[in-house]
Amino acid sequence: MKIITRLYILQIILIGAIIAIMMVVKLTGNIRLNLFLKSSHANNERMVENILKIDREVFMRPLHDNSEWDETVKYIANPAREFEMENLNSLLSTFLFNHIWVFDQNGKQIYYINDSVSVNLDTIKLVSQINDLLTPKSPFCHFFINTGNEVVEISGATVVSTSDTKHTLPAKGYLFFGRNWNREKIKHLEEITGSEIQLFLPAIPKNQTITETPFTINYNLPDLKNRTVGKLIFTFPAYNFQEWKKDTTIFTIIVIIMGLFIILIIGFLSRQWLVVPLKSIIRTLDTGKNQHLQRLKSLNNEFGQIARLIENSIITNNELQVELKNKLDAEKVLTYLKNKAEESDRLKTAFLSNMSHEIRTPMNGILGFAGLLQEPNLTGEEQQEYVRIIEKSGRRMLNIINDIVDISKIESGLMEVDIQESNINDQLEYIYAFFKPEVERKRMLLILKNTLTLKESIIKTDREKIYAILTNLVKNAIKYTDKGTIEFGCTLSTPETFLQFYVKDTGIGIPGDRQEAIFERFIQADISDKHARQGAGLGLAISKAYVEILGGKIRVESEPGKGSTFYFTIPYHAGEYTPTSNKDVFSREDLSLQIRKLKILIAEDDETSDFLITSILNLNSNEVSHVNSGELAVEFCRNDPHFDLVLMDLKMAGIGGYEATRQIRQFNKSVIIIAQTAYGLSGDREKALESGCNDYILKPINKEELLLLLHKYFNPGSAT
Repeated sequence: MKIITRLYILQIILIGAIIAIMMVVKLTGNIRLNLFLKSSHANNERMVENILKIDREVFMRPLHDNSEWDETVKYIANPAREFEMENLNSLLSTFLFNHIWVFDQNGKQIYYINDSVSVNLDTIKLVSQINDLLTPKSPFCHFFINTGNEVVEISGATVVSTSDTKHTLPAKGYLFFGRNWNREKIKHLEEITGSEIQLFLPAIPKNQTITETPFTINYNLPDLKNRTVGKLIFTFPAYNFQEWKKDTTIFTIIVIIMGLFIILIIGFLSRQWLVVPLKSIIRTLDTGKNQHLQRLKSLNNEFGQIARLIENSIITNNELQVELKNKLDAEKVLTYLKNKAEESDRLKTAFLSNMSHEIRTPMNGILGFAGLLQEPNLTGEEQQEYVRIIEKSGRRMLNIINDIVDISKIESGLMEVDIQESNINDQLEYIYAFFKPEVERKRMLLILKNTLTLKESIIKTDREKIYAILTNLVKNAIKYTDKGTIEFGCTLSTPETFLQFYVKDTGIGIPGDRQEAIFERFIQADISDKHARQGAGLGLAISKAYVEILGGKIRVESEPGKGSTFYFTIPYHAGEYTPTSNKDVFSREDLSLQIRKLKILIAEDDETSDFLITSILNLNSNEVSHVNSGELAVEFCRNDPHFDLVLMDLKMAGIGGYEATRQIRQFNKSVIIIAQTAYGLSGDREKALESGCNDYILKPINKEELLLLLHKYFNPGSAT
C-alpha cells in the first residue's frame, strides 16, 4: 500500500477519533450537568426542610412551656383578667404570635386574642371536637388554615400540670397559638434562605404558570386532614449553574476548534509528505531521543510545525490541568462551607437542648420538692431531705445564671479586674479542702502539689478570678473522671516572671480535633447527647477569658481514654505578707447572738423575698415593718425617725429604691440602709452607694452574708 494511501486512511481514522472524542466530551458534559442539577436541588430541598423545621420548633416551644404550667391550669378553672394581660397578651409581642385561643376541658372557648389587622379567626371553628383531636396519646397538633387572604399556622396542645411534662393525664383544657403567614413572614424566610418565595392559596392560579426547575422547591402547607391549603414556591438563584454552563460551553468550543485545526493540519501535511521527515518522526518515536524532535523543529516546513505543535500540546495540557485543579479547589471550598454550616446547625441544636435541660432540671427539683413539702404526714428526715434537694437545685440554677451573666460581661467589655494582694497557697488549700469530699465520694484520690514558699505565695492579682478559674478546672476534672486521681498545683518559673497552674485528671480525655473548640462558649468536647455531661458549656470559656484578662494563657494536653491536663499562666507580681487578725471571726451558730435587737423596715415588693428576710432576722429584730414601694418607704422613715435599719429593694414599682434612698437621706442621715437586689451587673454596687446606701447585698440573700453585714454595723461595740 502506497504511503499516500496510508496517510489518507490515517486521516480518516483520526477524523473519526476526533468526532468520537467530541461526542464523549459532550456526553460527559451532559452527565456532569445532570449530577450538578440533582445535587443543587437536593441541597436546596434539604436546606428548606431544615429551616422550616427549626422555625416550627421555635414556634411550638412557647406552647410546651405554657401548656405544661400550673398557672395555666388555674386560669382555665378560674379565668382572670390579670393572667390574660400579664401572660397571654404578652406572648403576642414576645414571640410574634398573632392569635391565642384558650378552651376549657369541654372544648368551650374561654379566651381569644388577635393582633392581626387582616385576619380575625374568633368566629372560625378550629376543629369539630377538640377533645377528639388532642388526647393523652396525641397531646400536640400542628396545621394550617386558609382564610382566603392569608395562611395561618396553628399549633395546639392539651393543658396539663407542671409535673405532667409528657401530657399523659386527661387534659385540663386546650391552648392554641397562631401566626399569620403574610408578606412580612415570607420576606423573613427569603432573607434566611436567600431565595424568592411565592405563596399560593391553595394552589397556583390557572392564569399563572410556574416553571419547575432544579432551583425551584415546592413546599405544601397542610391542614388537619393533610390537605394542601397553601403552597410555597422557593426559587433559588442559578449563579453557579450559569458559570458552570458557561465554562463547559467554552471547553466544548475549544475542543471542537482544536479538532478542526488538527484535521486541517493533517490534510495539509498529507499533500506535503516527504519520506525523510517521516523517517525522522519514526526514529523519534522508536528511540524517544530528543535530538530527533529538535531536528524536526529546525525544519521550515509542515513537519517542523508538527514538532512545535507537540510542544504546544504539552503547554495546553498543563494549562488544562491547572484549570481543572482550580475547579477542584473551588469544589473543596464549597464542601468545607457546607460542612461548617452543618456543624453550626448541630451546635445550635445541641446548645438549645443543653440549656433547656440545664434550666428545667433544677427548676423541676425546686418546684417538684416544694410541692412535696406540702404533703401531710412527712417525717422530719423527709422534710430535711426535700429542703436539701431544693437548696442544691437552687444553687445549680444560680450557677447557670452567674455563668451567663459573666460571659455577657466579658463579651461586652464590662468585666473589671480587682488587683489585690492574695495568698495563692491559701487558695489552693481551700479548693483542696472544698472538693476533697466530693472526689472521695467517687472513690478517687485528690492530690495537691504546691512548690511555693510562704513568701512566694503572696502575689498581686485578682483573687476572685484565680479562684473561679481553678474551681472551673477542678469541677471539670471531677465531672469527666470516674476513676483514678485528680492532681492540681502551682509552680514558679525561673526567672520569676510567671506562675503556672495545672489540673491533671485520668478521665475520658479530649479528641485532638476538639481541644481548641472546648474553650468556645456553650461547647463541650463531645456535643452529642450520648456523652454530653451536666453543664452549660461556659466554664472553660469564662476561664479562658479570665486568664487572658489577667495577662496569661491557657492550654490543654489530652489523649482520649487517658485523661487531660490543663495549664494556665499568670504574670508573677510579688506582694508583701501581712498577718491577719482573727478577733472579728465568729461561728455561724453564735453570729446572730452578737447583734443587738433592731427596729427594721423592709422595703420589698416580692412577698417571698420579704418572708425570707423576715425569717432570717427573727432573732435580731424588736419590730419589723413592711412596705412594698419606694413612696411608702420614704413615708415610713419620715413619720418614724427611730428605725435602725432599712433593707431597700432597688427595683420596685414607683420611684424605686435608688430614688427612695436619696429622699430619705435628705431628712435622715443616720439610719443604716442596705440595698438588696436581684441584679448583678457591673456598676450596680457603686450606683447604690452613690444614692446613699451604706452597703449592698445580692439576691438570693445568703443568711450568713446578711448577718455579717449586720454585725459590721450593729455589733455590741457599735454606736447605737
